[in-house]
Amino acid sequence: MQRSLIFGTLLASSLLLSPAPATSPQLVDATAAPPLTSSCPNKIAREPVLIFDVSGGSFGGPSHRRLAVYSDGFASTSRSFLGTSSADTAILPSEVVDQLRFDLAQAGASQMCDGKFIPVPDTPITTVTVMRGTTDARSHTFSYFAPNAGQLAISILVNDFLTTHFPGS
Repeated sequence: MQRSLIFGTLLASSLLLSPAPATSPQLVDATAAPPLTSSCPNKIAREPVLIFDVSGGSFGGPSHRRLAVYSDGFASTSRSFLGTSSADTAILPSEVVDQLRFDLAQAGASQMCDGKFIPVPDTPITTVTVMRGTTDARSHTFSYFAPNAGQLAISILVNDFLTTHFPGS
């Protein structure tokens, strides 16, 4: 605690005693995405395609479910509910990953909007992030508590994927 206080005091002193910059700082738009460039060689072709996350609480207690699928076929899932946790991984054929990407696109996952904000204590929030599966891919994320028809279709698609490729998980 004392060490943190001393460090904080030294840091604040150095900032106060630093000379002012000669020119005004430039304001940067934090919402503007930087241009996509491929300045790095893609030596390891493992980029995310889907991150599906359901977390929160229910009357039974805290719960969490996650699925991550990558462009090279690696997929992992984890689940925690009522103090019991499990995790599993799989290597999927490229055709399966391509089909998942196609199905998500057909279901409108890359244009889906957030659902209504309904902070109900016993309703977990679902967050879906889809990506192109390339090194410099842009992503699209949406979240919901109670799914609308489009969000429900994506949840069913992902749950069917889990049932097929991670039976019993």
